[in-house]
Amino acid sequence: MCLETNKDHLISCIIPVYNGEKHICRCVDSILKQSYKNIEIIIIDDGSEDGTASIIDAYSEKFNNIISIHQNNAGAASARNAGIEIATGEYIVFVDADDWLDETHIDKLIKAKTKSGQLVICGYIEVLNENFKKKNPGNKRFYINNYYRLISKWGLDPIVGSPYNKLIERQIIIENNVRFPVGRKYAEDFSFVIELLNYYNEIKTIDSCTYYYDKTVEGSLSKTNFTQLDSWWEEQKQVYKQLRKCNYLQRHEAVINGIMGFFIGSNLVFQVKNKCINRMFIEEVKNEYIDIIKSTNYINSTVLMNIVYKIERQYIINSDNGIGRISLGVLKCICNF
Repeated sequence: MCLETNKDHLISCIIPVYNGEKHICRCVDSILKQSYKNIEIIIIDDGSEDGTASIIDAYSEKFNNIISIHQNNAGAASARNAGIEIATGEYIVFVDADDWLDETHIDKLIKAKTKSGQLVICGYIEVLNENFKKKNPGNKRFYINNYYRLISKWGLDPIVGSPYNKLIERQIIIENNVRFPVGRKYAEDFSFVIELLNYYNEIKTIDSCTYYYDKTVEGSLSKTNFTQLDSWWEEQKQVYKQLRKCNYLQRHEAVINGIMGFFIGSNLVFQVKNKCINRMFIEEVKNEYIDIIKSTNYINSTVLMNIVYKIERQYIINSDNGIGRISLGVLKCICNF
C-alpha cells in the first residue's frame, strides 16, 4: 500500500537551467503533462545568455504552479540549492533542463513509497542521438546495513549517483542541511546523494524507467566536460574522503576502494586521450593509493573499462620499467581507437 493513499502530496520539481532555450520547453511540458497533478515547478535560470530567461518567465506568467527565478551564473549546485530554499512540497524531484519525464514518472514514484524515511529510486532511459538505452534497477529493497550492495553494483551511475530519478523528502534535506557542494565541477550530484543516504533508513528501487536522460546535449548544468583533470582529481579525492565518513559504508572498504579505483582509472583514461600524462598524478597514486590499486581488481563500469583498468594497474605499478611502457602503449591504442 502506498503512503497515505488518500493524501495528495505536493511535489516540488526543481529545474536548474543554463542556456537551455532549445530544450527547456520539452522539459517543462513533460512535467505539466504528468498524470500526477499536485506539482509546483521551480525553474532556476543560472545566468543564461540566450533566450532562456524570457521563456521561463512566460511559463510562470501562464501557469500558477510555475515559479521562475534568476541568479548570476554560479553553477548547477548553486541553482539547485536555490530551488531547495523556496520549495514548499513535501517531496522534491529534480529534473535537468535537457531531460524530460514520462507522464507517469511522478505518479509511479509517489505510489511506490510506503513510509517516511524511504528513498524511492526508479530507472532511466539514456538518450544518445537516436539511441535509447534502459537502465533498470528492478523492484528491490535495501536497508541501511546493505546500502553497500546497491552502491557496489551501480557506483556513480545515475541509478545511485544522480538526484534526478529519486523521490526525496524535503524535510530530510532541510533538517540535516543537505545541499549540493557549490563550486565543484565533478561528482557534485554523487556527493549530494551519498550524504543524503546517511539520513534514510531504507532504499526502494522500482522496475520503472520513466526519466529520459539526454546525453546528446553538451554544455548543460549537469553534463560535465572532463577537460580540467587537475581540478577533477582534487574533487575526486574529496569524494573519496566523504565516502570514508559515510556510516553505511564503515565496514565496506572494498566498495569505497572500487569507486576510488574508478576515479583513478577514468582520470588516467582522459589523460591518455588528451595525450598528456600527468607524472605528478602517477606518483601521487603510487605513493598514496597504491594499496587500492593493488587490491581492486574490479571497478563499477563497462566491461571495456574494467579491461582498461587492469592495464592501467600494470602501468601505474610498473611505470618506471618496460612492463609499464608496454602497458602505456596498449592504453594509447585502446583509448584512441
